[in-house]
Formats: sequence, structure tokens, C-alpha cells
Amino acid sequence: MSLTLQIQKIVSEQMASDEVQAQIAAAGEGLKSIVALKASLDSYNTFYLGLKSYTAGVADAAAGAGTLKAGTDDLKAGTSQLSAGASELYDGVNEFYEEGIQKLVDAVDGDLNGLTTRLRATIDVSHRYKSFVGASEDMDGQVKFIYRTDAVE
Repeated sequence: MSLTLQIQKIVSEQMASDEVQAQIAAAGEGLKSIVALKASLDSYNTFYLGLKSYTAGVADAAAGAGTLKAGTDDLKAGTSQLSAGASELYDGVNEFYEEGIQKLVDAVDGDLNGLTTRLRATIDVSHRYKSFVGASEDMDGQVKFIYRTDAVE
């Protein structure tokens, strides 16, 4: 028998032995453990990357909440200013009504016949009146009358 055949026979016998078969089976189990460990590490990596993304999202949400709070504070301050301005406007409108509009209404509700008659007469006279000192016919002149009344109280 040749040396190569003898080596192959010894290798085959050794490979068929219970001890080598047990070692091969143990190596197979070790390989299964390594594959399971790799899958577990891949799952941990996926979890870690998800947790990292979640943490970044929470940080963004916290920053957004801070911006929202600042905007809400500005809105509150603006609302206070608007409320104060509305009160001031209300007071001004009341004052305008009491000191202006109501006095006009009171004047119109009173007897204006005498006043309107005098104003019309003054306007008619002013259209015909051309000079205080007597201008000649060929001269053009203009006179303006200022009508003084009692103060409105």
C-alpha cells in the first residue's frame, strides 16, 4: 500500500472515531453559539441605534417646547398690552363722546333757527360786500367775515 493510501486510511479511521466525532459535534455547537451571539449583538446594535435616535428626538422635542414656552410668554405679554390699549381706547372714545359728540347733539337738539338765519344773512351780505373802504367799480376786491360765537362748554 502506498503511503498516501495509508495516510488517507488513518485519517478516515481517526475521523470516524468517537472522540473526533464528539469534537466535531462540539465545534458545531460552538458555531451555533457564535451565530446566536452574533445575532444577539446585531439586535443590541439595532436597539442602541434606535435608542440613540430616540434620545436625539427627545432633545429636539425639549428644544421645541422651550421655543413654544417663549412664544407663549410673548403672546401673554402682547395680550396684556392689547388689553391695556383697549381700556385706553375705551376711555378715549367715552371722553370724545362726552366732550365732543354729546355737545354737538345738545347744540343740534337746541333751537338753531336763530343761528342759521344769522349765518345765511351774513353769507348773503359777504357775497355783495367787496371792500371796507369803498373800492371803485372797476376794481375787484374781497372781504371775509369772521363770525364769533360764544364758547362751547
